[in-house]
Amino acid sequence: MEFLHNITKDNMTPCFLLAPWLNSSTLYRSIEKIEEVYQQRHYFLDIDYDYTAVKLDLKPQKEFSSLKDSSNSFSNWVEFIEQSKWIIPCVQLHEQSEKDICEQIRGCGNGGRDLCIRISRNYSPSNTNEIYRAISHSNSANIYIILEGGWVPYFSHHEIAALESWFRGKIHELVHGIDTDSNISIIISYTSAPKEFALMRGITRIPLENRTVYESLKPLSNQVNFIYGDWGSTCARPPRRVLRSPWPRIDYPTSDSLYIARNKEEGWTFQDAAAKLMERDGVWGGDSGAWGEEMIRNTAFHEELGINTSPKNVAARINIHLHRQAFYDEPDLGALDLEEDWVD
Repeated sequence: MEFLHNITKDNMTPCFLLAPWLNSSTLYRSIEKIEEVYQQRHYFLDIDYDYTAVKLDLKPQKEFSSLKDSSNSFSNWVEFIEQSKWIIPCVQLHEQSEKDICEQIRGCGNGGRDLCIRISRNYSPSNTNEIYRAISHSNSANIYIILEGGWVPYFSHHEIAALESWFRGKIHELVHGIDTDSNISIIISYTSAPKEFALMRGITRIPLENRTVYESLKPLSNQVNFIYGDWGSTCARPPRRVLRSPWPRIDYPTSDSLYIARNKEEGWTFQDAAAKLMERDGVWGGDSGAWGEEMIRNTAFHEELGINTSPKNVAARINIHLHRQAFYDEPDLGALDLEEDWVD
């Protein structure tokens, strides 16, 4: 995200899941890092419930654990998000009554701040009716509701269909369960990015069905604004375990696919994978202007000038994906004016 063009950042609103920044002295350092990259732009912020604080003697992890304290309508969370005007906070729902949620909404919405309700398929709340009634009582100008579908395997039509059914049910509940003058936007989000690559050989196409699912849901209601969302081509945080270095590969997102260039049997290096990818007819575009594409191009020339580690490959993939999705309806990415003001 750091290397996204300003015009791209202006065209998207990311949702960050808060966790302690590595080797930081305070939890707020995570916010500082976000705002260094995403300068003076609003963003959604939620607690990363997949992160487990195991060293509570360290200040950032102790602070992080305190944010999960549901007492006093998540007062620790409300106090934390007040430190930055750029945060659009996700209201915490766990173990909250309608009164608790209303109190938290009032606290989070001080100063006319927009609010977000994030409803996860994997952590479906049991207090749905209380949530909808609390939203109905809210006087926030804009309320964003993220329907978070989680991860589904890209190759399972059955599971994608089940996910689409879940989205349809939640949209029906929201439209008929909320009565408010606030502007309601529903964000449809999930990921089907692959988790395993060991069986991939050569150049493998992974279909991305997110846009198809999103378009199928938009006609369900004209009472709310639908917004596309996804996980930026990533998966959920993996469980803690010792991982071996993966075999070199290059990932290349297009508007509706993810291409994986990898061949352990033939001993492909990052440079080999980048070169093979760029040679494949109908795959390589190379004209989007994204930093990630330039990294792949440099890698095909010499690894030291581009991608030579797995984290760099992932960073390039995410960068390309975010840029393409931010301008999904743009017919010619190469025609975008990406020139930026010089900063000395």
